Amino acid sequence: MARRRPINQAEIVRSFAERLRQVRLAHGMTQAALATAATVPASYVSDLEQGKVAPGIDLVARLAVALGATVADLLVTGPSEAGADVRVQLRQAFDALVRDADPDVLAALASVLPLLRELTTRRR
Repeated sequence: MARRRPINQAEIVRSFAERLRQVRLAHGMTQAALATAATVPASYVSDLEQGKVAPGIDLVARLAVALGATVADLLVTGPSEAGADVRVQLRQAFDALVRDADPDVLAALASVLPLLRELTTRRR
């Protein structure tokens, strides 16, 4: 039987693989936990993260939901990638803050968020 040659995937598949791993780790998930949440075998998540296979768009959507992310968070599109990394880091920090905060910190956060939202809408 002939030896299988590795598939040379397109750059977008390699970028997706790297991004999937980054987002999964940022959310503190194991491959097994992600696989369960996205209803795929853990070995398939491993193959995805190694760039051995290319996911269908429906699987990308399921992975995003399982990670509490967006499809855009998983797809690297160019120069905005740095912004996506910052978003993942901020989401992780925000989730930890909300999870661990006492009522006073949560009240302060609740008063600051509308101000930040207003800044965002003014700049558009």
